[in-house]
Amino acid sequence: MALAKIMRNGIYITVITIATLLISIPAKAQKEEHHKDLGNKYYEKGNYKRAISEYKNAIAIKVNYDVAYYNIGLAFNQLDEYDSAVTYFNRSLELNPDRIKTYLQRGEAYLYLGNYRACLPDLNRFISESEDSLSLSQAYELMGYSHELSDNYEIGYTAFDNSLNFRPNDTHLLYHRGLCANQIKKYEHAFDDLTKVVSERPEYENGLVQLGYTLIRLRRFDTAIDTLNRAINLNQKNALAYYYRGYAKWFLGLYKEADADKEQANQLGLKSKLWPKPD
Repeated sequence: MALAKIMRNGIYITVITIATLLISIPAKAQKEEHHKDLGNKYYEKGNYKRAISEYKNAIAIKVNYDVAYYNIGLAFNQLDEYDSAVTYFNRSLELNPDRIKTYLQRGEAYLYLGNYRACLPDLNRFISESEDSLSLSQAYELMGYSHELSDNYEIGYTAFDNSLNFRPNDTHLLYHRGLCANQIKKYEHAFDDLTKVVSERPEYENGLVQLGYTLIRLRRFDTAIDTLNRAINLNQKNALAYYYRGYAKWFLGLYKEADADKEQANQLGLKSKLWPKPD
């Protein structure tokens, strides 16, 4: 190693020059960052498999590189390989339990695996500690899906409501809040949400179907039939649209037409039951 000696007050002091220091730094530290940065470039281009390969190269150099484990988890999420994503998020949290966004991403992976019991604690942990409004909106949205898919519609409604505080015009969130509102019999709230959805997205057939159901519950049968006709015109294989249209016709006393719609729903694979009574 090259050394430089400086005479100060008659005493030799040995120092390492800056240039020599930069040259002598082990290449190891630079290489791990190099592979991580390469992985980030591939990730941003959507080449997630190459990104994972580079992140693993970084880990081969630095075994406890928590950022690389986290990034691999992100890439596996993008590839819909959620079991693998959870594995790498777990390792990242073992190394750095304070990286709060890891809980959000692992919660998302658990959601898509259908593991709602594991999903919710991660999302709650993230919500309790994060101050990023966009990420908080995402966390509440994922929480809403988890509760909706678990048939916990009341809590799902609240979660989507919280998400909408950050993104008030998001039609996707409005749709799911409206769907939950239907399930907990808040039909006026559902009507408001779903009307906004189909106003912004007039060809969104699922929105039209849910709105049709809401109108039936509000005993606005003619308007419900018109709305469900729009859904059927968009997709003549939408079994639920036929079923709800038949439901509306049945309450109007159009029994033959109602039975024809129910039969069509059955042929399309919907196992329809007796017509329920509106509230």
